Amino acid sequence: MFISTQALSGGTLRGRFVRHTLASQQLGDVRGVTVRLPDNYNPEKKYPVVYLQDGQNMFDSRRGFMGQEWQVDETVDRLAGRIPDALYVAVDNGEGRRLEEYTHVRDADYGGGKGENYEQFFLKELVPAVEATYSTATERRFLVGSSLGGLVSLTMALNHPAAFAGVAALSPSVWWADGQLATQTLEGAVPAQRPKVWLDMGTEEGGSDAFGQRAISEKGRFSSRPQGANGVQDVRDRTREMGEALLQKGWTLDGDLRYHEPLGGTHTEGAWAARTGEVLSWMLT
Repeated sequence: MFISTQALSGGTLRGRFVRHTLASQQLGDVRGVTVRLPDNYNPEKKYPVVYLQDGQNMFDSRRGFMGQEWQVDETVDRLAGRIPDALYVAVDNGEGRRLEEYTHVRDADYGGGKGENYEQFFLKELVPAVEATYSTATERRFLVGSSLGGLVSLTMALNHPAAFAGVAALSPSVWWADGQLATQTLEGAVPAQRPKVWLDMGTEEGGSDAFGQRAISEKGRFSSRPQGANGVQDVRDRTREMGEALLQKGWTLDGDLRYHEPLGGTHTEGAWAARTGEVLSWMLT
C-alpha cells in the first residue's frame, strides 16, 4: 500500500492532485505516483483509471523531460463534459533503470529485459494500492505510454487482456529485440478478450531506412526482413508489423484498433501532448 500521501500543487499543475510513494518489493525501491482526481471526485462513484508511464512527464514542466510535459491535466480540462471523469495515475519511471523495467526481453544491442518485474509491480502492488485508496471501476483500467513506455504498456495489456480495457501505445519501441512483440503476438493464441489498442508512429520519427516491412506468410508467420530502403523509416515498418499482427489476431481497424501515422509527428513530449486529447477521447468513450 502507499506509504505516504500529500496534496500537490504549483508549477504547471491544473486540477486536484495527490502525490503518493509506494514501497515495492518487486522493484526493490520506493516509487513515486502522482494521481490527478476529478475536481468533483465522489467516493460513492466508480471511476475509470488511466495509468500513465513516465509519470514525471505527464503534468508538470518542472519535472518533465527537458522541461516538457504532455499537458494531460490541461487536456482533460479542455475535454470536460466530452469524456468521462477519470483518475489519472502517473507512475514515475525508475531513474537509471527505465530501459530495463520497460522491456520484457533482452535486446542484443541495448540489453534490458526486466519488464516482468515491472509488470508484477504494476499488477500486484500499484493497481491494488490505487484501488484500495480510491473508488475505481475495475473493468475500466487503461494504460498509456510512449516510446519504451508505449512498449511496456502494450506488452502488459496483451499479456493480461482481462486486466485492462484499453491501451494507448504512442510511438512505441516495438522495434525492440528485432520486433519481438509483434512476432510473439502473431505466433501466439487468439486472445479470448481484446483490449482496445491505439497504436501510432509519427512520420518524422527515426532516420534509418535500412530494410522493409515483414510480410505474413500463409502459415501465419512473419517472413524474413527485406533488406534495403523502401521509402519508409524502419520504426514505422516495425509499427506497421505490430498493427498487422493485431489484425491477424482479431482486432478490427477503426473498431478496437486505431492505427495512426501523424503527419510531421516527432519523437517528443510535445508531439505526444498534441495528440493526447484524441487518444483519450477514443479510448475512454
